[in-house]
Amino acid sequence: MEIVIDTNFIITCMKNKIDLFSQLEDLFPGYKITVPKQVILELEKLLKKETKTKDKQAIEISLKMLKNSRYSSPDLKTDNVDKGILNYLDNTDKAVLGTMDRELKERAKKRNLNVKFLRIKSKKKIEIA
Repeated sequence: MEIVIDTNFIITCMKNKIDLFSQLEDLFPGYKITVPKQVILELEKLLKKETKTKDKQAIEISLKMLKNSRYSSPDLKTDNVDKGILNYLDNTDKAVLGTMDRELKERAKKRNLNVKFLRIKSKKKIEIA
């Protein structure tokens, strides 16, 4: 099984001081963690244009955390990250998606993808929904 994480999930974890990779490894030992290349590029773009100090700090911490972590980073071959993630999930047997994007979750459900979703509980803990 594979855990795919999008931009807003990473930023939300950093804002709430959640140790993303440790919690994922505890929840899903041996699973492949995937942060698509486009998610990293999106974080870099957001860092350049973000003006709120708290958001900018969360993005900076996210990028540092990603540099020091082990994960797969496939190229989604599209600039539309959500569309790329959905297409990527079409080609997986089972996956877990970490996103805060309600629309992305709905689109995954409409496609009948074999996907479970991560959520953040009480701003401290990651769990499967």
